[in-house]
Amino acid sequence: MSLGAAAWHGDFGASSDTDISSVIVGVRYRRDRLRLSASLPYMRITSNGTFFTGLGGTPLFVAPNITTVARRRDGLGDLTLGGSYTVSSSNWQGFILDVSGQIKMPTASRSSQLSTGKVDYAMGAELSHPFGRWTPGFSASYRIFGDNGAWQFRDALHTSANVTYALAPKTAVLLSYDYTQAATRFVDDAHEIVAGASTPITERLRLTGYVSKGLSTGAADISGGASLSLSY
Repeated sequence: MSLGAAAWHGDFGASSDTDISSVIVGVRYRRDRLRLSASLPYMRITSNGTFFTGLGGTPLFVAPNITTVARRRDGLGDLTLGGSYTVSSSNWQGFILDVSGQIKMPTASRSSQLSTGKVDYAMGAELSHPFGRWTPGFSASYRIFGDNGAWQFRDALHTSANVTYALAPKTAVLLSYDYTQAATRFVDDAHEIVAGASTPITERLRLTGYVSKGLSTGAADISGGASLSLSY
């Protein structure tokens, strides 16, 4: 079980700044190489642009400068269900492959205006190889958006090139470069640098955090978050 909080700030190419915050409750079940998860965010968005709940409780940027004055929306966002499976073989020379899938259900209320009202999907894979304490990796996922009559969404690719360093057997730091294609023609693609760390606090309690710096108008100028996870 996990409880996390995250925040995003930037102008996203608009005439004024946007502030987004999210509190996310999650649960994950693991059995051998299989992992199943579910997460539900509570979101608050203050912006003159249009944002919706994206996969995993992240904001989905649709268009800037829709109104002249920033407006605030808050409430429960959309539920995301996910699954992943780790594939490895002695014939792979130490490479590890994770395949995954996600589905976002439109559970947010219409009055909150936090949801596209449609089901979204994502399919992805990550390939990594440990070299001592260092583990470089590359991941790619493809997002498929439900047909929304108000906006012409286009399916989009997300990629990440990353490296993880193990400070201790259960403590690690990560640095990655992320690229995400825009979901509409009204916004730019997102480029950002992300740094993160994860460490145990007790035998069952773990703290994870990250910060990111946007390199394009399609990404937040800065964002960050932290979560506590309790294992049984």
